[in-house]
Amino acid sequence: VPPLGFQGQPSIDFYTPENRRLPFASTCGMVLFLPRGIQEEEELTDMLNTALK
Repeated sequence: VPPLGFQGQPSIDFYTPENRRLPFASTCGMVLFLPRGIQEEEELTDMLNTALK
């Protein structure tokens, strides 16, 4: 987080994963895109960890 905060509000958007694409972000728009329909918390956690590596 920047010391003076963000200029805009970060947001979360959801997409329908056709090929189980990993979560991703738009840094210029400050949007985090998460896959829709993930049933298990552990599966989403694994996807997020993989995306961050």
